[in-house]
Amino acid sequence: MFLHMCLRHHSPPAKLIDCRNFYLDFSSRKLLNIGLDPTDKFNTVIHIITPSRFVNISADFLKLTISSILNQGENVLVIESKIQDGCRIRILLNRSDLLKLQDLEWSIFETIERKPKSLNRSYTAN
Repeated sequence: MFLHMCLRHHSPPAKLIDCRNFYLDFSSRKLLNIGLDPTDKFNTVIHIITPSRFVNISADFLKLTISSILNQGENVLVIESKIQDGCRIRILLNRSDLLKLQDLEWSIFETIERKPKSLNRSYTAN
């Protein structure tokens, strides 16, 4: 069974600061890159990156993905990103990737929770 989600694609990924990477599959070079986007008021941004493409997702979407996909017994998650010219970019996360996300869940969300507290305050104070 496939779960298909559509998200907006921004090209190329912003250069994030204070980044933390979580590898889903080192051999196929699938990873999550979590950091602060200086072009977006230092908001926390999550990129899912593969060798040939990437998509941006929100922390809320990631929480929904981890909590609901595996509980429903899904084997594959397809994240689709729409680009301005009508092209679509798809990233496929297989069962192994989803299980790795579940294993890393605490560390990922601890990273996300700490980010806005560290730099977002200093940005808004200036």
